Amino acid sequence: MKKIIILASMLAALVTPALAQTTGGVFGPNITAGDRTAQFRIATSPSENGGPERWEARVHYQQALNENWRWRVVLQGSDFETNDFEYNFLQAELQWQFKKGDENSPWASALRLDTRIVEGDDGESRLGLNWTNQWNFQNGWQLNNVILTAREIGPDAGDGIILEIRNGVKYKLGPKMQLGVESFSALGRSNALGSFKDQNHRIGPVVTGKLGPNTSYLAGILFGASDNARDTDFRLWLTKKF
Repeated sequence: MKKIIILASMLAALVTPALAQTTGGVFGPNITAGDRTAQFRIATSPSENGGPERWEARVHYQQALNENWRWRVVLQGSDFETNDFEYNFLQAELQWQFKKGDENSPWASALRLDTRIVEGDDGESRLGLNWTNQWNFQNGWQLNNVILTAREIGPDAGDGIILEIRNGVKYKLGPKMQLGVESFSALGRSNALGSFKDQNHRIGPVVTGKLGPNTSYLAGILFGASDNARDTDFRLWLTKKF
């Protein structure tokens, strides 16, 4: 617990207050029977061009139904509008791992169905279907790819399918740490994808590790790679297994 507090304090000292960009991740397909996990995430981004400095955070709880199915509930909020923390959305997720990786086949894959209920003035609610893939190699390398799709629902829903691609590559430095690079590419809507500069592309380093037998962390920075992306995005996750 001391290590968790120290990590959170270090990040807060560096980037608070700030404007969040993403609390999402390059999530993997693997499900373990009996898994019960809680997680806290914070994402921050320094002010740019005189804009406001704010923050965004989310909490998760997930539980496996068996070795192939897992549900998760996500609550996210920010201080975008009032400078005080307020609820943005509640999301329910159901993930199905239909392909397990093993020594003969390093590929694992899963589908995830999302239902997001958005607070009234924070946009439209949506339904999402996502496909996540992971390749674990014996030399310590791990590759991840996630394709996300979502459709807005409600009277003011926009046209087209919202599309995003996330990728990651990590190398295992030891039993307690991985170092890698992740990228996030928000492509826009299927009926109006636009050019690369108009889309939101970010890439940067990430480190994951263990603070104890049931506690882990993720810390990373994303840098804007297109004109429409923020210059810098700091992320910190803290995870506890029960």
